[in-house]
Amino acid sequence: PLALTPLPFEDDGVERSLLDEYKRCCAAANIKPNSGLLKRLPREIGEHVEEINLDLNYIGIKGVQPLIHILKRNRGLRLLNLKDNNLENN
Repeated sequence: PLALTPLPFEDDGVERSLLDEYKRCCAAANIKPNSGLLKRLPREIGEHVEEINLDLNYIGIKGVQPLIHILKRNRGLRLLNLKDNNLENN
């Protein structure tokens, strides 16, 4: 099974765009934001994303954790492609 160490992404009550929240979570985890994801996340508060295709973006096991956090705030996701992103399954 995939083992993730929970990262401290606390909800501080500040309303942010998905992009800004993703950047905040990456900073809290001390990881570089994924450039492919930075291009796909909405910059405006209240906007949501329907499709995220990160095929071959090498987000990695640590990088997927901030993504999971912001997806909890997103509404209407229809497609999430994480194929070939160095995510382990052993």
